[in-house]
Amino acid sequence: MDVTQLLEQDHRQVEALFSSYQSSQDDATLQQICQDLEIHTSLEEEIVYPRLAELDRDLEAHAEQEHAEAKELIAQIRAGDPDAASLAHQLQKAVEEHVSEEESQAFPLMRERMADELDELGRRVAERKQELMTQASTS
Repeated sequence: MDVTQLLEQDHRQVEALFSSYQSSQDDATLQQICQDLEIHTSLEEEIVYPRLAELDRDLEAHAEQEHAEAKELIAQIRAGDPDAASLAHQLQKAVEEHVSEEESQAFPLMRERMADELDELGRRVAERKQELMTQASTS
């Protein structure tokens, strides 16, 4: 599977988790959202964004800025902020905007300009994701 398809799967998964959290306000679901986003952002920053930067530096820099915003919100949630529900809502809005921009701008650009690399990047992302998930489950 190509890297854009894998990342889109992650996007749909976290959207489903946010939907579940909205109805349940379950802390375990919120912690799962945080973990999934931490893994996802690591994958993009380690493997995908270096190549995206070669195609469009401004687009990549903006995506990194959005990641920084999400990481700050995740850190506040992880620190046990008593207003976790409000932070989760802010995180959801930030993620929705980021996903929309990635899927409408970055992914089409990648598909157009580096189509021959997408499967290999997808393989690397899948392998690294497995490593990060294993680390997260043992910590």
